[in-house]
Amino acid sequence: MSLIVLPNDVTLKLRTLQNPEVKKMHTMCRHLHSDMYKVTNEVSRLVLEHAFEETRTALIDIVRNM
Repeated sequence: MSLIVLPNDVTLKLRTLQNPEVKKMHTMCRHLHSDMYKVTNEVSRLVLEHAFEETRTALIDIVRNM
């Protein structure tokens, strides 16, 4: 049987993730990241919607002026 030696940073990370407070913070960060992704998508949608509406209005004005 051989012994697997983990690098210090991996060992520390594994030990740290066993801490309930760290687990809680890690979960909160994952939720925050998910929320930020949703907000980014919504902002992108609104920007595109606004740009589409401005383009539509400009095209209508161009056609009216022909």
